[in-house]
Amino acid sequence: MEKNGCSISKISRSHQVKSLTLVSCKSRRTLKGKKLETYVTTFTINIPFEEWSKAYDSSIDDQKEAGITSIYRGFLKNDPTQGCSIMEAEAGQLDAFMAENAEMFAASGHALESSVISTYKPEWIDTRSSAEETL
Repeated sequence: MEKNGCSISKISRSHQVKSLTLVSCKSRRTLKGKKLETYVTTFTINIPFEEWSKAYDSSIDDQKEAGITSIYRGFLKNDPTQGCSIMEAEAGQLDAFMAENAEMFAASGHALESSVISTYKPEWIDTRSSAEETL
């Protein structure tokens, strides 16, 4: 069954669960009518994180101009030389931005050759309509 663009599936009674409703909704987030992808990038930082984060923050306007939305930046809990950023953009935008700004990345302390980018398609469970479980 579908309601408001969400797929709703009922799972029948089992010996432990009487009823479970699963709700899955496609993303409605768009950029100029196109669906956005989410990018999780991990990389090595070769300067103190505080210095790298200042350089990252100074590039936010350039990111926005390129159609990239920065969601998160941080580092591995016990290793501040291992950075992580999460961004949303139209397919291909992040790759193009990184290629066009390779010198800026290198100057910021981001070791480009260490970058691992995982791309996630825009589909997830709408948390405003979370799964219902009746016991």
